[in-house]
Amino acid sequence: MSKRISIFLAAALVFYGLSLAAPTLAQAGTAPAEVNISDVIAPRFVRAKVTQIVNESERDAGGVKVQTQELRGRLLEGDDGGREVDIENSDDSGAFRRAEVGETLVLAVVSEDPGVRYYVADHYRMPAMLAVLGFFFLLAVALGRRRGFASFVGLMLSILILATVVMPQIAAGYDPLMTAIAGSMLIIALSMFMSHGPGKRTTVAVAATVMSLIASGVLATAFVRMARLFGAGSDAAFYLQYSPISNIDLRGLLLAGIIISTLGVLDDVTTAQVAAVEEIHNADPTLSHRELYKRGLSVGREHIASLVNTLALVYAGASLPLFLVFHNNQTQPLWVMLNGEPIAEEFIRTMVGSCGLILAVPISTWMAAVAYSKKSAERSSN
Repeated sequence: MSKRISIFLAAALVFYGLSLAAPTLAQAGTAPAEVNISDVIAPRFVRAKVTQIVNESERDAGGVKVQTQELRGRLLEGDDGGREVDIENSDDSGAFRRAEVGETLVLAVVSEDPGVRYYVADHYRMPAMLAVLGFFFLLAVALGRRRGFASFVGLMLSILILATVVMPQIAAGYDPLMTAIAGSMLIIALSMFMSHGPGKRTTVAVAATVMSLIASGVLATAFVRMARLFGAGSDAAFYLQYSPISNIDLRGLLLAGIIISTLGVLDDVTTAQVAAVEEIHNADPTLSHRELYKRGLSVGREHIASLVNTLALVYAGASLPLFLVFHNNQTQPLWVMLNGEPIAEEFIRTMVGSCGLILAVPISTWMAAVAYSKKSAERSSN
């Protein structure tokens, strides 16, 4: 019976997510802006392997030392694959990427009369990233066995949903918050049942995750409006305003980011709480709903103690460059910098996420207590 309920709940969430992901415009009667790709100047990029460092020098540019490398490299793709070309590597952009012989680089190709010039755009990191992904996969399977493999598949499905449902819809001009909710519903239904398998525990955890996500969405909307945030507190948001997809609702995008970032940790909280209540029930099946909730919440309070710092440290670590910029700012008082939108966005993001995680504990504990209480067990047996 529990497996059939799990399948029904998963199907319902998928249907609901797909219905939300259907073309519902952010503003009624407004079509998303179309972008003519031919009007956008896009550089061409190729990979090349460095075969020789021809010269290294340093020049003065307005009192700033600029490092430069003249390289020789072999193109690895395209019609010119295998041909040796001259490559310029400079830190005019403010970030010098020193190249080594044998290293693979990403080159920007600039057409000039009468030929083309090649500049170093970045290091080629895809092999390293794939190696890290492979190590993560092996570690998950070695320690988690079948569950570890299922969790990895669930992770890939989550990324696929974000890449094929959430991002294209937002880029097309649809409501970012509603699109994020739609993607979250799909991720919850597919990844959690894939990771933990169908069953009563997973069904209760999924339901608790949905309720906690809704509570987080309400808090996010209220807090963002209360703080008068408009989603323009980051460099990425600034560039989006002048990009070909400038019709995006930045405030909605901020809310969508909060929802998606909170979702990943909610899974852990709700699953752990439901499992704790189930184990308490198994130890004493005669416990009532009230007693199960009381004992489960006692375990959850220890979980809350560790959750208070979780998202704060995650966001602080991701925002260290921003904090350093403000730390070195000698032109504004501290309260003005803290009042600015970049800091306020991170603060609200952290508070919403943390509040959502804390609320997930009583929500999941209560739902699990209802599902595993003595009366519930008696109804199931009958």
